[in-house]
Amino acid sequence: MAKQDIKQKVLKWCKEENIFKEERTDPNTKFNIVINFPANIQHIMNIIQSKEREDQIVILCGTNVSPVHLERMKSADKKELNEFLWDLRFALVNRPTDFELRYSNNALDIIMITVPIHLDGLTKDKFMATLREVYKSKLLAVWKIQQKFGEG
Repeated sequence: MAKQDIKQKVLKWCKEENIFKEERTDPNTKFNIVINFPANIQHIMNIIQSKEREDQIVILCGTNVSPVHLERMKSADKKELNEFLWDLRFALVNRPTDFELRYSNNALDIIMITVPIHLDGLTKDKFMATLREVYKSKLLAVWKIQQKFGEG
């Protein structure tokens, strides 16, 4: 697939699957497509192609920890919280996605789930399967937080 056709191909797939939301302008990317996935659910993901890595697209999902869960984590026993965070890391590392846990004021603040797809392997099947894996990794993190710290 020619590099210049990537954006149009991804847009076409997103529109066919009724997941396209909008395009955003970002000076660091060749494109940034915002989607709702699964379709008809307000769950945002981005599909980007970096200007620095034109040989791949990246599917990413950032999730903010809710204020209620942030407060519960801050008031939790430090040893118990540390055990929870290690459990979360081990669970996420066993998924077919990459992750980053971001902290603010010594509290878990944002969970980033990403998967790069190199252009030589980009098909609609691979694209849609990757969207599902990113979504499931996000759910895993959210559900683990809810299991430990309540529904919030």
